[in-house]
Amino acid sequence: MAGKSYVWFPLFVSAVLWSNVFADTAEQATRRNSQPSVPSAKLDSAPGGERSAPAEEAWGALSGRFVYDGKLPNARTIAINDKHAETYGRHAVRDESLLVDPATKGIQNIVVFARKVSRVHKPSESVEPGLHGQPAFEITSGIFVPHVVAMQLDQLLSIKNKSQVVHILLVRPPLGREINILLVPGDETQASFSFRHYVPVPVTCGFHRWMKAFVFARDDPYVAVTDRYGWFQIPNLPAGEDIEFQVWHESARGSGGALVAMPDWTNGRFQRTIPPDGVEQLGTIHVPSTAFSIR
Repeated sequence: MAGKSYVWFPLFVSAVLWSNVFADTAEQATRRNSQPSVPSAKLDSAPGGERSAPAEEAWGALSGRFVYDGKLPNARTIAINDKHAETYGRHAVRDESLLVDPATKGIQNIVVFARKVSRVHKPSESVEPGLHGQPAFEITSGIFVPHVVAMQLDQLLSIKNKSQVVHILLVRPPLGREINILLVPGDETQASFSFRHYVPVPVTCGFHRWMKAFVFARDDPYVAVTDRYGWFQIPNLPAGEDIEFQVWHESARGSGGALVAMPDWTNGRFQRTIPPDGVEQLGTIHVPSTAFSIR
């Protein structure tokens, strides 16, 4: 961004408080309202046909869908009664803290990630490393779009101000440098993170206090954010070993945003063994309305 400079402030805060609920390691996937397809790991050829890859070389996927179990939550808007009402009060600013698709009851913006893995799939030379797509926020109509962004530490986060007013981008991760950037209309900038996040970190605006989104930076690609229908998929997970996964949502009642979608999910965690060259299907998970702090 020409003519712009970063304003960084050192921030040293212990991550121990987070690690009690979340610790260690996890492609944002968008799905339509149907079962997604999953790419298989490439197999070596052998006389007599293909053979299964050895366990230490095999990869698989985790897939599932979250739906809201209960009466649909009311669509919420944010009341703007301060000095910004003239700019934003002319149209309703949507409250995105709990988004449920009215037709399918799919829950958007649930984060699923692997807490720790023994190995990480290396992409082929024709595929760029990291989560697919450029992680990016756009500021428009008084909100950040999208509401939740997942990325890896080797990626740059792009932020563009497409509104007609000035914004101050604020991100304060538990570890690492604070992001504090002034963005005038039309400005675009990039930011990065040096330390993995244990939970998604709030992204706010210093001028417009109602604006809030989340960014989640990890040191591996094993993280997904549910689409508008509630679908998620995490491909290329190490197969043949137990992996503990964490489920998070900003409005979840659990500690630190842990979403207890099933009775046996302690602190929003569950374990699965990924089948070699296959898909571990969670199926449709009906999340009770009581799992959220708002309804």
